[in-house]
Amino acid sequence: MSKNYDMFGIGTALVDYFVRSSEEILIKNGLIKGATNFIPRRRLDELHAGLSSSILACFPGDNARNVCEGINFLGGKSAYASCIARDKEGELFESSLHAQHIASFLKKKPGRTGKTITFITPDFQRTFAADLGNSIEYESLPADGIKNSNFLYLTSITLLTEGNISENARKAIKFAKENDVRISISLENPPMINENKKDLR
Repeated sequence: MSKNYDMFGIGTALVDYFVRSSEEILIKNGLIKGATNFIPRRRLDELHAGLSSSILACFPGDNARNVCEGINFLGGKSAYASCIARDKEGELFESSLHAQHIASFLKKKPGRTGKTITFITPDFQRTFAADLGNSIEYESLPADGIKNSNFLYLTSITLLTEGNISENARKAIKFAKENDVRISISLENPPMINENKKDLR
């Protein structure tokens, strides 16, 4: 029996702002090159304001969302779940799912949608300054969506970030196993992985 979706992604919904950067800017702001640096939203907004003239582009991001888009581009069907806010970034993120025909299981809460500044250095390495915003508060178990998918897709950030999303991701894995849904996990952010190898095993 065929299922509704090839993949069901649970992720950390955010919007990516891309800037060209020197290594000096990374050092000045205490950012670990090539990693995802989680910083308070106020500091992230201050960085954003200071770099506004250097922003190259702005796109909806998140590993799981991007994989969903890729699957749909190749002719498959995907679904995506996370938590956003009713703000500019949230509207952009939600509209991107509709535009890419990704089935939306988004939840909305008061607060802020996740945001990332992606610093691109001359060697084309990407370094991220991020606040995951409302995405860490995702606490629904989209049972019907998962059950009707061939794969459940998660990331190490989804599994290891403090908040409702980590506990919920583990529940989703358990539910997927009980319903013979295969599981795929993307390993992101080397410093986080090194600190949490036991949990990932």
